[in-house]
Amino acid sequence: MPRLVDLFIKCLGLYPVGTLIELNRNRLAKVESRNQDDPINPKVRCFYNIKYHRYTMAKNIDLAKEADFIILGVKLKTLMSTTIALSSFYCRKADK
Repeated sequence: MPRLVDLFIKCLGLYPVGTLIELNRNRLAKVESRNQDDPINPKVRCFYNIKYHRYTMAKNIDLAKEADFIILGVKLKTLMSTTIALSSFYCRKADK
């Protein structure tokens, strides 16, 4: 059974593309792509400050390479409240 779970995670990643996740530092991010070699640390786009309830300049982050960012959890409730605002804001270019 554990082998099947490992194959499932390797195929889809622990956090599927499109999932909203909460990072430390009070940040909200969207999973952009998975890391083939490190499925628990996807590539994300950070765009919202949870503490101050405001959008920030979107920034692409590879969690496998950035030790300063840690996933705290998946944000399902936030999805419904930010969908409309996200659609207009998310189109901005990310910082490099």
